[in-house]
Order: sequence, then C-alpha cells, then structure tokens
Amino acid sequence: MARKAQDPAKVAERAAKKEAAKARKERKAQEERQRRQQQLEDARSAVKRLAEARDAAEARATNHAALLSHLNGFYDEIDKLAKGKALVQCTDLVVEQINDIIRDAKQIISDDQHLGRVKEFVPAGDNPVYPDVLIVTRAVQQCLNRTKDDVQSEKKKAFWACREMRTIAGALEAFLETGEYPGPGDVQDYMTGVPTESWFFPGEDGQKWFDFERLDRQGIASGEAPPQ
Repeated sequence: MARKAQDPAKVAERAAKKEAAKARKERKAQEERQRRQQQLEDARSAVKRLAEARDAAEARATNHAALLSHLNGFYDEIDKLAKGKALVQCTDLVVEQINDIIRDAKQIISDDQHLGRVKEFVPAGDNPVYPDVLIVTRAVQQCLNRTKDDVQSEKKKAFWACREMRTIAGALEAFLETGEYPGPGDVQDYMTGVPTESWFFPGEDGQKWFDFERLDRQGIASGEAPPQ
C-alpha cells in the first residue's frame, strides 16, 4: 500500500519548528555559558578578597594568642614585684614592656572601649609604681581574655567563607571546562581543599550535584555563611 504523500507545507513547518527549537536551545546554552563565565570572574575576585581576609584573621588570632601568653607571664611577675612595694617605682624595662603590650593589644583589638581608655605610661620623669602597672596589666589581660573567643570565631568564619567561594569558583570552572553539571569530586579537581558540602544537592540518580539554581538566586555573595 502506497504511503500517503505528506503535505509539503506541513513538512516545512515542522522542520522550521525543529530548527527554531534547536536555535533556542543553543542560544540558551550560550547565554548560560556567558552567565557562568561572568560568575566565575566574580568568584575569582571574591576568592582573592576572602583569602586576604582569611590570612589577616589568622594572623590576628595568632598574634592575639601569643600576646595573651606573654601577658600572662608578665602579669605574674609584676604581681610578685608589687607585693609590699606600693611606693617603689618600676624600672625603665618594665615601663617599656608594659607600653609595648598596650600598643600591641590596641593593634589587635581596636573596638574595645575599655582597652581604648588604657593609656601608655609616659617615659619621662618618675616611673609609675608597681601597683599602677599591675592594674593596667590586668585591664589589658581582661580585654584579651574577653575577646579570645570572638577572635577565634572570626578566624573560623573567614576560613569558611574562603572555602565556600573556592567551591563556587571550582564548580564554575568544571562546568565551563566540561559542559556538565559537576559533583563534589569534579569540583575538587578545580580547587584547593575540599568542597563545601552545603553547595550540593542529591539528584534522582543518588549522586550529588552542584546547586547552580541556588547560585543564580543569591549571586556571588561575600561568603559569610557560618560553618555547618
């Protein structure tokens, strides 16, 4: 039985629709690549900024811990010297060291009003007596103890933020390189360290995939999410 001849107009219409759908798909893919490329450039800039902030937070935490350790020893010595020496002036060395401690503490902690009220001893004329130095030493010591947890918390947040942004940049690089949505292992090939798990969602195949929809919703944020 002979096949019924197809209407040339309908054949042409179907072909045109197919070509239009193909063109839309290609255009959509190209637009996505352009969007991902811009996101990658933004993420790389953010990684650089956050890495600098991470290094600064780590250095601050290290300096804070070292100064507190030094200050605890200094306080113990001044406490011993102050006993029974209420009117005895400190040596020039003691004055120099307490001034260094005050100066270093203010460089590390800039937003504590009580520390802000602590003044260095003027190295001219009579030196302060030991009890006065002890009171100032104690004030600085209390400030450092009071801010210890905050300094460590800021360090952890800075590390988390940098890791999160490296995960985003790695996912974008993987996508642009392969054209496929990446999983944690794919992303790790394009970044330093381990990807942040919260940026992946489980697919129907049981595998985890990077959440580009979330990225599109929030954009390249500053990466200040708390550790999970």
